[in-house]
Amino acid sequence: ASLQTTSAIINLSTVGTQWFQSASSDQYGSQFILVMPFTATQGSITAVGSVSVTLKNSTGASASSSAGM
Repeated sequence: ASLQTTSAIINLSTVGTQWFQSASSDQYGSQFILVMPFTATQGSITAVGSVSVTLKNSTGASASSSAGM
C-alpha cells in the first residue's frame, strides 16, 4: 500500500482562540486534550504502521509523540 501523503498540517488557531476565550476553559487553565481522528478513504487503514504528532505555535514546537497502530 502507498500513502498519498506522509504529512498533514492542520491549523488550530481559530479553535484555540475560541477555546481559550471561553469561560468553559477557565477551570482547565492552559491545559487541553486534542483528539484528531482520521480515516482511510482508499485502501486499508492497516497499511498505516504508526502516526507521529508535533504541535507548533509561534514560540516553538513540542516534542514529537508517536503511537503504533
